[in-house]
Amino acid sequence: MGKIDRPKALLELKEGWTLLDNEIEFFAKCGFKNFVLILGHMHEQIEDHIENVGYKKRFNLQISVDPTTENWGKRKALKYAFDQGIIKRERFIVSYPDDLKFDSSLPLKLILQHLSFVNKYESLGTITLVNGIEFPFGVARLNGEGKVISFIEKPLVDTLTSIGLYAF
Repeated sequence: MGKIDRPKALLELKEGWTLLDNEIEFFAKCGFKNFVLILGHMHEQIEDHIENVGYKKRFNLQISVDPTTENWGKRKALKYAFDQGIIKRERFIVSYPDDLKFDSSLPLKLILQHLSFVNKYESLGTITLVNGIEFPFGVARLNGEGKVISFIEKPLVDTLTSIGLYAF
């Protein structure tokens, strides 16, 4: 994405409507009221945004700011939230706002599938996958001499792909 002056979660899908707004409202429409935001770099901007939008008045919303200055990734920030007791070791969903979801009942379907797997397989976690994803570029096949022998515009990559939505 290059260098941007704000966290990715605050990028706007339309004027005044951020990825974070989209994610919170997506879950709110399914009845979710408890949220933990796991934040890192530029967290102050997200905290200002949720204060200005009024999410703390509408929801039970907690914030965990990973104090690590190195870029350890999302797993480290999640572990920190556990270690601090911000996320309890009970059932929860992890979702990333930059992975857009279009099925409005998807969180409920995930919970039902997860509970089914817990009962059947004693699963600890369930991952949401899609069958394939459209590759955003054209793809060329070359012969041994470097000549293009076929070209496919934005092919479907036929492999199971995570959409950034997990139940534990």
